[in-house]
Amino acid sequence: GANAAGTGVALFTALGKLHAIVPDEADRAALPFQDAAGRLAHWKAEIDRHRLRPEPVADAVWRWLSANIPPPSGPTVLVHGDFRSGNFLVDADNRLLAVLDWEMAHLGDAIEDLAWVMDPLWGHGMADVVAGTCPRDTAIAAWEAASGRSFDAAHWRWWELFSAYQGLAIWITSAFEVATQRTADPAILFAALHPYRFHNWHAAQLLKAAKQGEEARA
Repeated sequence: GANAAGTGVALFTALGKLHAIVPDEADRAALPFQDAAGRLAHWKAEIDRHRLRPEPVADAVWRWLSANIPPPSGPTVLVHGDFRSGNFLVDADNRLLAVLDWEMAHLGDAIEDLAWVMDPLWGHGMADVVAGTCPRDTAIAAWEAASGRSFDAAHWRWWELFSAYQGLAIWITSAFEVATQRTADPAILFAALHPYRFHNWHAAQLLKAAKQGEEARA
């Protein structure tokens, strides 16, 4: 509805404002810098550390991502790292109050945050909107206006697929935590099941599209 769309504009405006901040020396001293290659290496290490069985989709996705590392989409920014529905608070009128869970913050590429929040998992099955809020074009326009950056489709395919790979890494780690009895948290058990299956399927579809795009250009 209109309220949800307004929340979406506020959410993507907040993300754009974050990406408009020029990291200062204190930021650079406190936060790690991880570009596309660094983020990919980070999550591959997590998958390798926690896999309990073959992960053919994750491995195939990693091969494509590692062979197609993109250049930076623009100047280095403050990246939230887990910007998504579920990590922000709204009031009874759907007004954005706060963005939560900054423990994955780092310096890097703005498109990482944009791709993660627009991953269809965080749309919760709601058609034609991103993050369960507003249409994709509305979200991108709000982010562009607040960040002063332009959405670049050339960078998008890599980061979109990377987001699915990141998701797989998180859900594979969740399964490891449950299987090794490090946790009995039902939320972690759920994460090891439904989101894992979703991102396994979604990553495979994105990889197929990426390879078909390469063939069409060849």
